[in-house]
Amino acid sequence: MPGAPEELPLARAALFIVFDGTLVDIAARPGAVRVPGEVRGLLGALHERTEGATVVVSGRRMAVLDRFLGGFGGVVNGSHGAEMRDGGRFWRHPAADSEELQAIRRMAEAWAEGNPGVLVEDKPCSVAVHFRQAPERMTDGEAVLDTLVMELPEVRFLAL
Repeated sequence: MPGAPEELPLARAALFIVFDGTLVDIAARPGAVRVPGEVRGLLGALHERTEGATVVVSGRRMAVLDRFLGGFGGVVNGSHGAEMRDGGRFWRHPAADSEELQAIRRMAEAWAEGNPGVLVEDKPCSVAVHFRQAPERMTDGEAVLDTLVMELPEVRFLAL
């Protein structure tokens, strides 16, 4: 992976870099991604050249991103905006890991156990259900998830 071209005026730029699909290849399962060795060095160089205006954005939990990006000093926005680290400061959405969300997560996990290939990913302010390994279960899964949140006006179901 080549470094950032020297002629670009990066000191006047802000870079927002998506983790999955940009920094790392999409993998069959969230935990199966591999961070190429040169990514950490490139991120550090971009952070320096943009004078700290390099942001990594992801749907992953901050703790997971920290394991993958170990030592990156720039801004990291995780969990689809529910968590953020800027230098030594950490912010987390006040609704993170609410009782309602934990109940939905448990029910989604119980449904997924009976559907091989369906993966439920734990996030602070959402429940992600992956159908990559079982696309034929997606229609049923969306119906189940829609039913789970129907009685909770503060929770939204999004099919992406």
